Amino acid sequence: MTSTDKLKGLLFLPRAQRESPEVVSAIRQIVAEDPEAMHFFVRWSHFEASLLWYVNEFGTDRNVVVTHVRKEVRQDRLIRFLVMAASAVLVVMIGFQVCIFTIRYSVSPLQVHPIVGRIAEVDGVIWPESRQGTQTLVRQGDRFFSRQGRFVVHMDSGALVACSGPVEMQVMNSMQLRLHDGAICIQVPERARGFEVQAKDWSIVDLGTIFGIRTSRNGSSEVHVMKGLVQARSDVVGQQEIIAGQGAGLAANGQITGLFTTDPGPFTAQLASLAGVAGSSKNLVVLNNPPRSVKFNGHVLRDQACLFREQEQPLPANSEIMIFRASPGIYSSKNLPERTTIPSGTMLTTYLLHAQNSGSGPVSGHVTFDGVIAGLALSSPDLNLTDAHFGHPDVLYPASTDPHFSGAVRGTLVQESTDFIEISPDLKTLRFKLSCATAIKAFDQIRIFVLPPRN
Repeated sequence: MTSTDKLKGLLFLPRAQRESPEVVSAIRQIVAEDPEAMHFFVRWSHFEASLLWYVNEFGTDRNVVVTHVRKEVRQDRLIRFLVMAASAVLVVMIGFQVCIFTIRYSVSPLQVHPIVGRIAEVDGVIWPESRQGTQTLVRQGDRFFSRQGRFVVHMDSGALVACSGPVEMQVMNSMQLRLHDGAICIQVPERARGFEVQAKDWSIVDLGTIFGIRTSRNGSSEVHVMKGLVQARSDVVGQQEIIAGQGAGLAANGQITGLFTTDPGPFTAQLASLAGVAGSSKNLVVLNNPPRSVKFNGHVLRDQACLFREQEQPLPANSEIMIFRASPGIYSSKNLPERTTIPSGTMLTTYLLHAQNSGSGPVSGHVTFDGVIAGLALSSPDLNLTDAHFGHPDVLYPASTDPHFSGAVRGTLVQESTDFIEISPDLKTLRFKLSCATAIKAFDQIRIFVLPPRN
């Protein structure tokens, strides 16, 4: 048995025995001889002093002392529990924030761009494999590259952008696009005034017009204004207005290399797309701007006919028109199409096919539209009746009151046995052979009523 064990035995004796001279002497001897026993005696003395303090504070009632001790023990345990719980909550919150931070920076954010238009394919578009030509909606920031074929971007602002591949461009928003390479043609209505096309260091701002832009990889560009007015802007020249019939060369450094007469030739396909024409033969000229007159001798071509877009509007309310029905087949003066009635409210786009040949023979050709042909005005009465509502407001049409109209005959099939037309099974292509001789004051005209295409 160690000295400390002997000391414990003496200290745990009843108080009367522990305070006897013999026990006190033995305790003193053990403490003096063994440092470890002395250290235990000091701790025991501290405990005894604390116990006496509690007894003096609460009395000698043992139950009061025990209750107080237990209360302090419970408080101590509660404090330790709260500290541990707070530590656990803090660890969980820090871990959650770390997870959120990790996910946020490891996963690309989903960017939702608003829809600003749609694409209508016209003919044979070949897209890169990444696009596959299946997406018709245009979103802000979309970039397009077509290897060939024609398509039209219908912007929500009302602007129409006709493209013919190869072309590369990016739609910035419904009022702005950037042309990287190729040629496009833009038709801007009044409500989209201010539509902007960026090309390298240039910005072409529309002021209500039809214009074309072509650019190349080296940064040089050309702008051709067919109708209206545009404003070419760069940091070097500031602003330069370009009017209808005028074109301008735009260098990559922001300089204008020269002004010249507009040449719509490079934009033939795009202009046809804007007019709603998907294709035509070489001897049918699709006019971007209508002729001043289609009266007799008003617009004479050699071995060619011309076609121009007149109006796009619904038939007025409480009215209807009787014209020839467009049905698949071949028709002549001996086999006229059936008559049909188009009800009021029907949305129609009208085109006038005009042929007065200064050559010696008939004119043949064909035209294919984006929409379906609904009917034809082939006779002078039908043409005269529909001139007022469907004729182009800037074109002079023959009138029975015109003194120069006397003896002249407009229309086709009805009065000439050598004329014929053919309508394709899909009702989109019209083939024709027109005599259009000038010697007998005869000139052939057909007003074509087309339903808007479904996209």
